[in-house]
Amino acid sequence: MPIYEYNCSSCGRKVELLVSSSEEAEPECPGCGAVMERVMSAHGVGRSSGGGQQSPCGGGSCASGTCPYN
Repeated sequence: MPIYEYNCSSCGRKVELLVSSSEEAEPECPGCGAVMERVMSAHGVGRSSGGGQQSPCGGGSCASGTCPYN
């Protein structure tokens, strides 16, 4: 089952839930009981640095001290 991120527009609560793909209805907020809306999760968004590279560091080691993300 995939993990989805949900946001409650009624009370502002944000939760991550395991949701079966066979479930059609959006889950209810565990805090206030309102129907929650699924939002785009940062974990589900890929990052491309171009040129077919998989790593933003180009496969190098951040321990080398040359990583621009340190």
